[in-house]
Amino acid sequence: DQVRRIIDKTHLHVIDVLKKVYGEKKYYVSGIPQKEIRMKGLDRQQDADQEEQLDPITYLDVVDLKKIVEHKDNWPHFEPTMNIKLPTERKGVAKNVSWFDTLNEIRKIMAHPANRSYKEAYFDFLNFMEAELEKRLNPGE
Repeated sequence: DQVRRIIDKTHLHVIDVLKKVYGEKKYYVSGIPQKEIRMKGLDRQQDADQEEQLDPITYLDVVDLKKIVEHKDNWPHFEPTMNIKLPTERKGVAKNVSWFDTLNEIRKIMAHPANRSYKEAYFDFLNFMEAELEKRLNPGE
């Protein structure tokens, strides 16, 4: 549940920021400069049952979100909320987005659990990330 909450919160935040910056109608094309990512979302949308098709950005993965967030055109809009330095990381990194990779690794365990288990460090990571996102995305609540 915690993994899903973190992924959902991150995904919805990326969509919200892109819509605010680029507008409701242009956010998908203008906010996602990487054509291969846009096409992946559109292809997956077309693969979905026609009556259940969602916005193409809904079909993107955590690693796609990372690429969108850290793109030079988008980074200024995401840096205040998505630039999260993990307690185990060294200082001096221009963009602290490695947490997306860790989140994706944990998501893979959830999605493909056979012969896999969660490491103790993953629970610490999830607790840290949930608290950080809560603080950054819901300030003052």
